[in-house]
Amino acid sequence: MILDFYDKAKAEDPSVTWDDIVLWKMDLKGAFTLISFAPEAVRNMCLELTGDLVMFFLCGIFGWTGTPAAFQVITRALVWELTRKIHGQAKMYVDDIIGVSLRKNVRSDMQITRELCCRLLGQGAVEDKKTEIGRRIKIIGFTVDLDICRVGVAHSNLCRALGGFMNTDLSSPVSMREMQRLASWGSRYGTVCVYMRPLVRALYAETKGRSQHSLITLRPRTVVAIRVFRALLLLTGGDETNFTRSLESFRLVGPQCGIIVDFDASLTGIGIIWYLVQADGSEVPVGACKVDISSLGFKGKPEKQNTAEFIAATLGMVGVKKLGFTHLLTKLRGDSITALTWSSTKRFRGDLVVPAAIVFVVFLEVHHIVLVPPEHTAAVDHWRADELSREGDVNRVAERDKRFEGVGLVDLDCSGLVGLCRPDIDLANDDTFIEFWLGVHQLVTHL
Repeated sequence: MILDFYDKAKAEDPSVTWDDIVLWKMDLKGAFTLISFAPEAVRNMCLELTGDLVMFFLCGIFGWTGTPAAFQVITRALVWELTRKIHGQAKMYVDDIIGVSLRKNVRSDMQITRELCCRLLGQGAVEDKKTEIGRRIKIIGFTVDLDICRVGVAHSNLCRALGGFMNTDLSSPVSMREMQRLASWGSRYGTVCVYMRPLVRALYAETKGRSQHSLITLRPRTVVAIRVFRALLLLTGGDETNFTRSLESFRLVGPQCGIIVDFDASLTGIGIIWYLVQADGSEVPVGACKVDISSLGFKGKPEKQNTAEFIAATLGMVGVKKLGFTHLLTKLRGDSITALTWSSTKRFRGDLVVPAAIVFVVFLEVHHIVLVPPEHTAAVDHWRADELSREGDVNRVAERDKRFEGVGLVDLDCSGLVGLCRPDIDLANDDTFIEFWLGVHQLVTHL
């Protein structure tokens, strides 16, 4: 919303600068209680209490599963009106109104918003003491800072999550509720500190198949993950430049791209082709490569196929850097739905892919590569990269596709990186994890 508003304001008035926009927020007082039930419906809104007592609710309540859906009608009505009445833009999350306006219009926009809420929901519907305006504000647990153009975790929420991770006794069984809370924090704050994403699964895996009353003895891999989360949460609060997320990375990008990474993998080899997309939409191959991954020992182990495919996607990012195309929007294309899903959602399933996932995430962050939604290709149409992943070469591809005549092989110099993607790397030990993490950063930074 912020980026779209700025683009629109700049288009309408070229003199507008980034410093001219400010954020604001407003909170409805009592939220769900602002809904009043029709008298004839009150009989349906009762709750049985102890001691043969029954409570009838006259207005909306917290804790009832139907209330958010009912209140969403109010949320949509307010947003519909606001988009037509204010100069800026606004969104709502339940009872929280988040807006962006030009400095010259912000007071007017906020007054219009307040009056609209009170006309619809009654005087006193707005919690004035929670109204904020500025270049950096807290929004539903996150901070948005227009001066450094970053999104981070709000201080109070960061302290709560850090306290939860720090107070977890790693040498004693952990309750199911505590484990779920840690996993939820990891998933939520991994949205802005993407280094967390490959490790979230280790937390959720501990809760799988267990009852709510379980006591969980943490596996070594989970113990390491919790320690890493402690460090990353500290870094998120202390180094907002490198361990939060840029505003620009939230921009919704369509399928348009400048470079396409075609990848495929067998259990012994990887084939990658890079295409430069022309103005007319045509694709020109600008490089190709074959990578031998027999050292990983995947041969005869079909359960490693998805990991091999994802390693191919990771090495494809190395080629984008080597070819000097990191400034272009990048699209991954392949016949592995699993690898494409992992790359686009940053949600990685299974322990086998964790080392490669860490390499992938770190590479994207260090080299600022922006991915657009990936493209799945049927295996029968994906023969070019498939040819390279097996016994074929560029010349054999060129025999069937003349575009590849004269296309050279790209030397990725990635044997060290392939080694870091090995599924059998021991990440369940503090020392080996630190050695691995430092090795990834050192190698990725110098590629």
